[in-house]
Amino acid sequence: METKENSLKHSGISSFELKLIALICMIIDHVGYYFVNSISVNMYTACRIIGRISMPIFLFLIVQGYIHTRNFKKYIIRLLFFACITQFALFLCEFIGIEVMQKINTYNICLSFNILFSFVLCLFFLKLLDSVLFEKYFTKDSIEKKVKSDNNIKDKDRNENIKKIKNKKVIKYIKRVIYILLMISIFFVMETLDFDYGDSVIILASVMYILELAIEKGYIRRKGMINLLILVIIFLILIRKDYFFITIFSILPAFILIFYNGKLTNLEINKKFDSTLKYSFYVMFPLQHFALYMISLIIR
Repeated sequence: METKENSLKHSGISSFELKLIALICMIIDHVGYYFVNSISVNMYTACRIIGRISMPIFLFLIVQGYIHTRNFKKYIIRLLFFACITQFALFLCEFIGIEVMQKINTYNICLSFNILFSFVLCLFFLKLLDSVLFEKYFTKDSIEKKVKSDNNIKDKDRNENIKKIKNKKVIKYIKRVIYILLMISIFFVMETLDFDYGDSVIILASVMYILELAIEKGYIRRKGMINLLILVIIFLILIRKDYFFITIFSILPAFILIFYNGKLTNLEINKKFDSTLKYSFYVMFPLQHFALYMISLIIR
């Protein structure tokens, strides 16, 4: 009996396991990118196809982090810090003389903002989305209810309270318009300044976030999100039309995410080791870029 309970408890894929899958796929993708002149065309294509699995999974984890983080400021500052470190590693590769990248039939990743910067803007966008769609505004009924709640208030004071509440309502709607303008500006910035994956990251993150809220409310099951995710990913691929044969495999993560069990890890580990693991994943972003490039210089 205990064995069955334990197996049920540890069934599914945890955040830690999703990170491992995404990290391994990302490294394989970059092996194909940096070693393009040392491997066959088929091997290069296979590496890039496997790499399409990583971004949607990482993005899903970013959305989960946004939902469950206790401190949004610390979370986004930490992500921004490692985004800067990763960008520095890419610039360092460019400074050394990255001839490999110049011969690849794709864009130079050193000249664009890395994916962590895209994730940072995603977090800002989700914060704004929360303020626009899910913030509770004062309604007429709530105003009357709040005013009538205290029968001892004089008519003059009651009228003043009504004006104050209505003014707060107007201010909230003005803020809502500002938030919408900021959201539009994020789309513009991501496209004009060449952020990795562009505004597709924002659209996919927003869909994932809304689906997660729907799952929490019980409107849909996690297995039900797969069809919607696949449709959104295919839509994003079709409107961008970049390397369709490779990017179409971005739908694969949807079949992995349905097994997410909502846990940080299925292993029993202490807090210190958990913190070490958390930061090690961030460190791998700049480290794998620099290490792979240096190895590619040595063997070519």
